[in-house]
Amino acid sequence: MVVLWMMAAALVGGYFLVPGVAAGLEPLRDWMERSVWEGAVASQVVFSGLLPWVFYAMVRSIRPRANALTCVLQVVWGCAFGVLCNWFFFFQDALFGPSDRFSIVAVKVLLDQFGWTVLLAPPSAVFCFWLGRDMSLSACRRDWPDRFVRDLVLPNLVANWCVAIPTNFAVYAFPPALRIVVCGLVGTFW
Repeated sequence: MVVLWMMAAALVGGYFLVPGVAAGLEPLRDWMERSVWEGAVASQVVFSGLLPWVFYAMVRSIRPRANALTCVLQVVWGCAFGVLCNWFFFFQDALFGPSDRFSIVAVKVLLDQFGWTVLLAPPSAVFCFWLGRDMSLSACRRDWPDRFVRDLVLPNLVANWCVAIPTNFAVYAFPPALRIVVCGLVGTFW
């Protein structure tokens, strides 16, 4: 968790304080601004599929039995949620303005984590539970918790809050076009 916080802080620091980093990312930012939804999908293909596949290939202990199929499903899921999250980022900018003032960013983070994320937590928990049982419905039925929200959703939600509340400040510090990229990068390591 602390490593993710430090990575997020380093991303923001690098972007705003290290000469050349923002300029180096300018072509990506321009493309993401011109190709909003295609950019969200491309970002999630990299962060939900390509990078996890690399991790699975390198670390045998985390490799799923159906590696390729798991990555394809993660890409589909990640792209759907990436487009939704990108829409949510733009919705919040329309609601609160694109300001990077701390008070506005704090409101965006709170709405993101205690509204949006709470809404998405149950379907995400079901998807990850199913993937974690090698996509076996019989294993899901066998292992399904008696108290779905308490045993499956809440632990993941609380863990997410511990990681995402601080890192979302980094996400919202970036220009709107790059938020989904930063979100995807943090999400890959989370």
